[in-house]
Amino acid sequence: MKKAKHLLFILVLLQLTKYSVAQVPATWTVNLATYQYQMTMTCKANEACVDLADTNNYVAAFVGTQCRGVVKTRTAVGTNKLALLTIKSNNVSGEKVKFKIYKASSNTILNVLDSTIFNQGSQQGTLVNPIGLYTNHVPTDISINNYTIIENSTIGTLIATLSATDQDAGSTFNYSLTTGQPENSQFSITGNQLVVNANYDYETDSIKVIELSVDDNGGCSYVETFTISIKNGNDAPTALNLSNPFISDHQQAGSFMGEFSTIDPDLNDSHVYSLVTGVGSTDNAQFYIQNDTLYNVSMLDYTTQSVYFIRARSTDLGGLFIENTFTLNVSNVNDAPSDILINNFTINENMPIASSIGTLTVIDNDLADTHTLTVEPGLDSASVAIAGNVLITNSSYNFEQKDTLYVNIRATDPYAAYYVKTFTIVVNDINDAPTNIIISTDSIQELSPINTPIGNFSTTDEDAGATHSYSLTSGTGDTDNSLFIISGNQLQSNLSYTYTGQTYSIRVKSTDNGGLSVEKIFLIKVYNKNEAPLDIIIDTTSVIEDNEQMSYISRIRTIDNDSPDYFTYTLVSGSGDEDNSEFEIQNNKLIIVTKTNYDVKQVYHIRVRSTDFAGLNVEKSFDISITDISGNTIPLPSTNYISPNGDNKNDFWKIENVDIYKDFALQVFDQFGHVIYEVPNNYNNDFDGKLNGNPLPTGNYYYVFKNDKITYKGNITIVN
Repeated sequence: MKKAKHLLFILVLLQLTKYSVAQVPATWTVNLATYQYQMTMTCKANEACVDLADTNNYVAAFVGTQCRGVVKTRTAVGTNKLALLTIKSNNVSGEKVKFKIYKASSNTILNVLDSTIFNQGSQQGTLVNPIGLYTNHVPTDISINNYTIIENSTIGTLIATLSATDQDAGSTFNYSLTTGQPENSQFSITGNQLVVNANYDYETDSIKVIELSVDDNGGCSYVETFTISIKNGNDAPTALNLSNPFISDHQQAGSFMGEFSTIDPDLNDSHVYSLVTGVGSTDNAQFYIQNDTLYNVSMLDYTTQSVYFIRARSTDLGGLFIENTFTLNVSNVNDAPSDILINNFTINENMPIASSIGTLTVIDNDLADTHTLTVEPGLDSASVAIAGNVLITNSSYNFEQKDTLYVNIRATDPYAAYYVKTFTIVVNDINDAPTNIIISTDSIQELSPINTPIGNFSTTDEDAGATHSYSLTSGTGDTDNSLFIISGNQLQSNLSYTYTGQTYSIRVKSTDNGGLSVEKIFLIKVYNKNEAPLDIIIDTTSVIEDNEQMSYISRIRTIDNDSPDYFTYTLVSGSGDEDNSEFEIQNNKLIIVTKTNYDVKQVYHIRVRSTDFAGLNVEKSFDISITDISGNTIPLPSTNYISPNGDNKNDFWKIENVDIYKDFALQVFDQFGHVIYEVPNNYNNDFDGKLNGNPLPTGNYYYVFKNDKITYKGNITIVN
């Protein structure tokens, strides 16, 4: 019986221990012998964004429901309590590994949101930078959909809707204003809405800095700072001023009375000014406002009324306004002259100095004042003077040089007050006599028929737009007037002149449309008529064969009745021009371009033109004969090598100056004596080493090139 009591006591103690001492689940075990691969991880446990620091906690790794590693968080590194976890697998890589945390203090199991992929031999995390295993992630961002609010918005006005970013799906959020920013008190949060909690004034503070906090339903929080811009709203003006409330008497209607200005919290606001009824508006009818300036309706007179009362309003762009009353005091002061009048402002050109232009009259509100009139410097003032109250000329005016004068006149009263006015004096155009005659051409070619135009007259005249008539007139230099006629403004011949080197003298009058005229003597010359060249002479018409290229043959000369005359020589097409391309002309020298061969060509045919300085010409054909050198044999100027590969180098068998061998026949033979190429004449350097379009074999070939006087033979090497 006593033994049974002891057994019961032990069972009770064991049962009490089960509930008082926390234990990791029995399934968190790993049979290491059943796995062949492993990886390691240095990690720390985190619950609700707080690192767990109990060394009795465990971290376990799972693939599905199978535990693959478990270890206590008992490695201390600073304030961290780390787990050095070994994870096992039979796969080299690819298995998804999830984690759980055993929290000893509450005897609870926490699910971790993070996972990894198994990879044989890998090491994840270090003691310095361990892998965090989180049951909940902190939010990463707070967003607001609006950053501005209009000034003076009422308390409770919605500013923006808040939202948060969190990688944990299904998180819910609670938003609040922190105590970290002094301006947070000017805002409040209702749910996820940021609202106004104070009166904002753009002009004193247009920027607000606030700090927001968001807490998720897993116990993590995030803080972010935002800048809210206060937008300028319309404020009513606060003051209306007038710049000049003291007015001098005798100011004419429409005179400047003062300028309004407004004080407005909205610095860039603009205002419309008006006169309005109300207290202090007694004399509003005597004034008007244009833009921001006050003007009088009629002339103010101190003796009639010395004080005026007006009421004005300034209205801003938003329709808000302020009104103010103003007292305008009229002061009794001397008035300056207000205007100067002249009874005439035109004068004819060329009038003598001291001619009267017009009488001046001064306008002054002080009717008893006398005035001194003077000419002010500047503009054209030096061209006038004043005698008493009469404006007179101080020079002779020329309409064509200046048709309008601008002069400054000053009127000064006895109190030194003055008025200056610029007058426009118009100069009238009076007809001026023409001053010169010119002719476009003063010569004529001999033997020209009667009525041949010689030249056109034109006249120099100051009067723009003046017209002129021309005539032959008697007087000095009219000796040969009868030999010429004038039609309109054109001088024409009155006979057919023969050149003797003579000059004719005529006297011409030009009369303008106002009847004034000018006369001038002209000398008319007769010049010799150019005649075409008559003939071309070449001193030498033969060349000894085997000459050098570009060899001089002969000087070319021209027979012409005009002496002196000058000629240009050219080779031209026409009868007898067959060999022009074999020659050149340099100035008056005939040059043969190519080397000649009597056996090939005995005579060359060329055609030469001689053109005189006036463009008249004569043409003539010449035969240039080749002189044979006895016993001289000139080799064929040809290549002996061709490589027909299409590179544009030695692709054809070429003969220099092939054109002179037009009557030669060509045959090309292979080593067996077969003709592989043949042309009866006019070979044009087109043998390309092919037979029927196919390349001939590399080797030596033989050619015969001949006419009825000479035969050339030789080798051609073809290289493919």
